Amino acid sequence: MTTRYSIQKVASALELLREFQAFAFPHPDSADAVGALVQILETLNVALTNATDKLDEKTRAQATDTVSDVLELLGVIANSANVRNAFEIHGPVLKLARQLLAGGDKTKLILSFEWDYVPYTYPQNHVLLPNFVVIGLPASEASNALVLPAVGHELWAAAGSVDTSLS
Repeated sequence: MTTRYSIQKVASALELLREFQAFAFPHPDSADAVGALVQILETLNVALTNATDKLDEKTRAQATDTVSDVLELLGVIANSANVRNAFEIHGPVLKLARQLLAGGDKTKLILSFEWDYVPYTYPQNHVLLPNFVVIGLPASEASNALVLPAVGHELWAAAGSVDTSLS
């Protein structure tokens, strides 16, 4: 992979993120996440284009990994705006997350769905979105209100994996 190709990958991902900035998300946290990802890729883009020497393989691989992580998160963020989600639980779950986790009022929530059957949580430890809790629930159970307690389970699991002694 060449330096030029790395720069093109970052520029293409940045263009996609800018398109997402124009979307209307049901909750501001999703839009804030897109904005944070834009800033990350803009910084990376400047660093890559201002490199006077050819980039080494490790730097190009790191750029590719960052783009991959951003696009994965963008898929989750896109799913957060899908009508499969129970938008009305965002506020109460965000309040609960702020009480359980170390981030307090800085904590933001992206409640999404996933295609695998197993729920998951990124409990404020994703390198690219450190103040965000990302919870994904099974898409196949989206119409089943009985899956909502899984949100509490995922938050409790996240609270157990976050070091609150640093707050």
